[in-house]
Amino acid sequence: MKHSDSKISQLFEHYKQRLAGHIRHLVHPQDIDDIVQDTFIKSYEAELKQNIEFPKTYMLRTARNLA
Repeated sequence: MKHSDSKISQLFEHYKQRLAGHIRHLVHPQDIDDIVQDTFIKSYEAELKQNIEFPKTYMLRTARNLA
């Protein structure tokens, strides 16, 4: 799978601000960007191994778990 073909990649670009807002109340402000980036990496790696039926929900849950 090419990076550009990934559902996670496409959704991440659209929802990264929402991910940041989702965890903003859980972590220090200086940690938000790192957690959002880690969310993408973990979600993308998971997508390479399995079909993720609800990628937006998966990313939101991953961000919360990382926070």
